[in-house]
Amino acid sequence: MSRAHRFLWAGLVSCAASMAMLPAQAQDAPAAASSAMPPMQGMPMTSHASMDTTTAPAKASSSSTHADSHHAAAMPGMHMSGDGAHASHQASPPSTMPAMKQAGGDAMQGMSMGAMQGGSAPPDARDPDYSDGLSFAPDHDVHMHGDSRFGMLSVDRLEYVHTDHADGAALEGQAWYGGDLDRAVLAFEAESSGGRVHDSRVEALWSHAVSAYWDTRLGVRQDGGDGPSRTWAAFGVQGLAPYWFDVQAELYAGPSGRTAARVEVEYDVLFTQRLILTPKVELNAYGKDDPARGIARGVSSADMGLRLRYEIRRRFAPYVGVAWTRRLGASAGLARRQGEPVLERKWVAGVRLWF
Repeated sequence: MSRAHRFLWAGLVSCAASMAMLPAQAQDAPAAASSAMPPMQGMPMTSHASMDTTTAPAKASSSSTHADSHHAAAMPGMHMSGDGAHASHQASPPSTMPAMKQAGGDAMQGMSMGAMQGGSAPPDARDPDYSDGLSFAPDHDVHMHGDSRFGMLSVDRLEYVHTDHADGAALEGQAWYGGDLDRAVLAFEAESSGGRVHDSRVEALWSHAVSAYWDTRLGVRQDGGDGPSRTWAAFGVQGLAPYWFDVQAELYAGPSGRTAARVEVEYDVLFTQRLILTPKVELNAYGKDDPARGIARGVSSADMGLRLRYEIRRRFAPYVGVAWTRRLGASAGLARRQGEPVLERKWVAGVRLWF
């Protein structure tokens, strides 16, 4: 054999060997590509080759079968059988949402759902200083109940009085100083006509709160005006009765076995927040006759009044009204003998104020 023939024969053998190795390399390339592709978990895949073969032609060409085999090899979860490619019925692993964890897991680290659904609050959830560090000025210190001391002067009546017999003036009010539980009280009342004071009452009392709406009072009372002055030991109660009746009730004891009692009730009728009508009734009773002061035993007098005030400010309220004084029982007889009226009507105009 010549040298040219030997060279040609070696080339043919080399080409045949290369052609024989080509199918195996073609199958390995898709397999490597499929291993590099992440599996699509939770999504069953179906190959065209696993479809019902009854609708397909009886015999497929070798080229189409070869192409389907390569497509099935590229899909995870598929295996080859003698008749073609079929879907694998292996259960896919449970989903743990890896994409969500990868996208937002870093931002949600440290968040506990249990803390959002209840449970014990952390120790530092609330500042123990509920004022958030805000302090009061030295002249506005906060005190416990009953520790503060303050005072007030209130004038319930400062009025001009017109009667059928003479004109006059009247004054009634009280001043007090103390705390929520205990106070020193100075109560006063006076009436004048014809330029002189014909009746007055001053009480120095110690007031003690026994409930949310009632105070007890203990002290002395001094009467003045017409006749000799009288001094009494005083004991009573003052407060707000049910249905918003303001009530004062006091008992008095004096020298020579004298006793007395006084009850005063008033009520505020609010037409508006500023326009207020106040009816008032006062009864006085004595245990002994005191002719020098025009007083007889029993219920001696009743004072009734209606005053309509307008509160320009809570501290300042002018008013107009009408009042009656009626002497009762044996005291009415004493008034007749002394030439004084038994029933006296008064037209009043004044101001109510407090400081």
